[in-house]
Amino acid sequence: TAEVLERIQAWSAANPRARWVVGTGWTPDQFRNGQPTRQLLDGVVKDRPALMLSADETTASVWANSTALRAAGLTRRSEDPTGGSIVREARSGEPSGLLHGSAATALAALIPKPSRADRVEALRTAILQANAHGITSAQNTADSCESDLDLYDEVMRAGRMTLRVYCTT
Repeated sequence: TAEVLERIQAWSAANPRARWVVGTGWTPDQFRNGQPTRQLLDGVVKDRPALMLSADETTASVWANSTALRAAGLTRRSEDPTGGSIVREARSGEPSGLLHGSAATALAALIPKPSRADRVEALRTAILQANAHGITSAQNTADSCESDLDLYDEVMRAGRMTLRVYCTT
């Protein structure tokens, strides 16, 4: 748990202009009783919404801080949506910060979409990281490749495309 929280806090501190703190990769075995809580996340991200997607994509679970829960209007009076659940604290009935299924999807839909400039910067960063590890080519899936072609083109025109990308269909 400590390592997970340290990584979230470090990213949050390094990215103060990000409107949301979003991450992925947590697993239930990293937390007492297998359930992360909003209080844990509140302790490392106090100033904006934070939402962590689980590593297990089959359960569609998210872990949110209190600010994200408020942004979604989730309270102890909120009903579980069809196909989803809001895990609640036993004593208070307040949302614990853990949501499953359609409840998780609805909360994740509030995350602002990255701007074009953000997407170009993310691509540049990914290319630099790949190159730093000796990677000179990569393969992209058809569903994301077509929508990213203009980004690749922009990076190439700027003379920063140092990665060969193959698009699969």
